[in-house]
Amino acid sequence: MKQTAVEWLYELSKKRELDKFDLQQAKEMEKDQIIDSYRDGGQIGGQIGGQIGGQIDKVNSIIEWQNNTTTKPLNKSINNKG
Repeated sequence: MKQTAVEWLYELSKKRELDKFDLQQAKEMEKDQIIDSYRDGGQIGGQIGGQIGGQIDKVNSIIEWQNNTTTKPLNKSINNKG
């Protein structure tokens, strides 16, 4: 796993006194990590969205099959809870 900006700054502080350039570098590292996390989350979200979309397609296929093979449409029995 990649070292975080905070970990990097902490390790550096054990070796020498920190200056304003070190803080600026840590801020840049944190910014890059946030951007990477956002990108990674988008990719995962897209995969999950695709899986959910596939499940919705399956449900729609079942409803369509039910509606074509019976006299009582499934979507009406789901929407009318009684």
